[in-house]
Amino acid sequence: MQTDNNTRFTNDVFSKLLLHLNTSLSSYRHFPRNINSALKSIGEFSKHDRVFIIEIHNNMTFTITYEWCNKEAGPTPDKWKHAHIFYNPTLEKQLCTQNHIIIRDKDLANPEIHTLLKEQNCQQMLLLPLFESGANLAFISFLQCNYAHDWSAEEIQTLCQLSSVVATRLNNYMLIHRLLFHLKKYHEQKTSFLLQYNRLKNIQIELSPTWEKMKKNNPGIPELTEIEQHISNLDKICQSLVEK
Repeated sequence: MQTDNNTRFTNDVFSKLLLHLNTSLSSYRHFPRNINSALKSIGEFSKHDRVFIIEIHNNMTFTITYEWCNKEAGPTPDKWKHAHIFYNPTLEKQLCTQNHIIIRDKDLANPEIHTLLKEQNCQQMLLLPLFESGANLAFISFLQCNYAHDWSAEEIQTLCQLSSVVATRLNNYMLIHRLLFHLKKYHEQKTSFLLQYNRLKNIQIELSPTWEKMKKNNPGIPELTEIEQHISNLDKICQSLVEK
């Protein structure tokens, strides 16, 4: 009976957490602040010491873009917030077959991994893939630093559900960020066009009285026809800038 009550309580907390993540991460303006708060909520709910999002770049480096940690674990050392990734066939096989990666020092005779875990005071870490715009691949990482336990299939599934919300909201944030960037560029170009138009239009206004006077005083001169064509082209250029 006690177990049933605990299960219902856990499910209720989990549902509230999902709702909180969906709501807080829907705001573009406050996303960078809210994502760190979201990682804190996820870390405290899942009893991990450090949770961060890591983005893989085309040049085979990674960057920790967002991070939360408890006071005992402390933040990730600066040298590991942006560094070269290391390749390990065992870890690649895990990702391909299980859609997650578990890194334990005892499982891999790899000095790079040993150094990575030791310098982060980490006993083991779980990485779940986040597919988001603007990156080839990103992961959300769950680190066990003070106390280590094996992740059960049910626990990983729960973390996957939380990660899917983060992945969706992160993807939306990146899409909006790029859209706003392109809109800014468009407005900058439009402003440039308007400046060009105003300058050309002023030239056209200044030329017009003189030109009309020249035509009136010099009828029948062949060269005037060519100049007339240039002025007409100038008018077309002005008009095309307005249309853009």
